[in-house]
Amino acid sequence: SHAFPGAGATSVAYRGWSPTGFRIAGPAGVAAPGPDAARLKLTPDAAQALAGKPLIVEILVRPVPLTTAPELAVGLESAGAITWARSPISPEPALVRLTFPAVAGPVDAIALTPLVPAPDRPLSVEIGEIRIRPQS
Repeated sequence: SHAFPGAGATSVAYRGWSPTGFRIAGPAGVAAPGPDAARLKLTPDAAQALAGKPLIVEILVRPVPLTTAPELAVGLESAGAITWARSPISPEPALVRLTFPAVAGPVDAIALTPLVPAPDRPLSVEIGEIRIRPQS
């Protein structure tokens, strides 16, 4: 997969000298997800394997000291349309589990954006791992 940053900045997160995930910064004053979210493109095989199925997305989310956004919006993109779900961000590392209805076509990308309703400063979140699977 490849990260394509939107309006919010993205960066690699490190523990010691090892990369452990990536951080996404959300601009201040954004209370709803939009087209400028960071996207992780899926391979064509993975996109096709997820088509037409209700899905579960699990994301390991780590707070960023002093700048953690209060909420994360996650979307599945198919044919340019994004289906969104939202989850509060815990002050401790946590596995966020979101369910999505089936989409008609291949799932081309997963979109991620921290939601920062406060107008005074941008906030961020660290993403450690993402899993997408069909609901059983």
